[in-house]
Amino acid sequence: MLEALITLTSSLLALTNTVLTVYFIPIIMYPFLVRRKNFEAHIANGDGLLRLAVIVPAYRENHASLKPTVESIVSQNYPREMFRVYFVLEGGDYGTFEAAKYYAEKLRREGVACEILVREGHARWGKADALNYALKHVMEDVYLVFDADVIAPENYFMEVSSALKSGFDAFFPKVYRFSESFLGKLIFIDTVLWYDIYLESLRAISGGYIPLSGEGLAVKTSVLRKINGFPRVLTEDAMLALLLAKQGFKISYGEGEVYEKAPRKLLPYINQRVRWFQGFYRCLLELVRNTGKLGLKVFLSLLIAYMSPIAALASALFYTVLLGVALAYFFNIDLLIPAALIYWSMGLLTIGVVSLLTILIQALKQKKARISLLHVIATPLYWFLNGIVAFLSIILPRTWRRTVRD
Repeated sequence: MLEALITLTSSLLALTNTVLTVYFIPIIMYPFLVRRKNFEAHIANGDGLLRLAVIVPAYRENHASLKPTVESIVSQNYPREMFRVYFVLEGGDYGTFEAAKYYAEKLRREGVACEILVREGHARWGKADALNYALKHVMEDVYLVFDADVIAPENYFMEVSSALKSGFDAFFPKVYRFSESFLGKLIFIDTVLWYDIYLESLRAISGGYIPLSGEGLAVKTSVLRKINGFPRVLTEDAMLALLLAKQGFKISYGEGEVYEKAPRKLLPYINQRVRWFQGFYRCLLELVRNTGKLGLKVFLSLLIAYMSPIAALASALFYTVLLGVALAYFFNIDLLIPAALIYWSMGLLTIGVVSLLTILIQALKQKKARISLLHVIATPLYWFLNGIVAFLSIILPRTWRRTVRD
């Protein structure tokens, strides 16, 4: 029995160490990679502007959740005649229809062209259904997605047009999710780590091919039609990066910052993460199926990004196994785990976590957010929670789970 326990412990530790070592590479290399490459330096305003279709997919939303999105649209320093807003709703969603109708009138009074599109007679599976329905009606040059509860800077439309005029085919910003709850601030720390550190490193490695985020995502309409629209999966934005990479379309990772309201409570957060993790598992499977169709650097960058739920699961197992080893040592139980494996684990725990938290603290200082040291200290526990959610994502049914932010 003890021998089997030793074998299991050693195997789990070796497996989790391997996964975390791979996942820590972009974080450890971050200070060197982001200084060496800057893929946005050559973006200029360009001559002329592109016509934008601003898509607002809304399902079971209300006045309060649509208000910040509409206010962000109105605040844009972009010619009113150069963009049109499309609210995309589901049939029978009367509450959302009333809110969209109210804000459509508000937009028209501000001189913004606006339409309300309603999907009738179609079962709704996910956000991709609404986005593809809108694609049938759009005639503008650029397809720009603005979700509910999103706040964008006033120059965002201009930045989108400049990037796509300069040769890129898709554009997305850094999306910071935040709420005033303790969990909301941990989510904000997580998004700073993901966008400012992790994706920055992977962008430098791959030349720009990293998973996209749906909030503020912009794609040339002609390009979207060439790839047959958004993939009908749980994370259509993340999968879109793979489809664009396969056909050699160029992605720009914007310097603009978009803010989205984060879930305040635990259960809505778990529902959101389960959907994301299940979507990333699907992306990972599709990536493996398309191994020979991508360059090595692009493949490795997408592989590391898509394996984030696996890394979360490995992290939870890593902490659990190390705790078990520490308890065994405390009770004088000799597990006979190879010394090299223990040193490897302690190295990951110190070098990986310490370097990650150090970089994270520096990034948070630049954001000037109301984040305390307590939130940073609690971050490893938040990662442990993500590991549990990553496991739940494997066993729960694969279905669309709406995010409730209030």
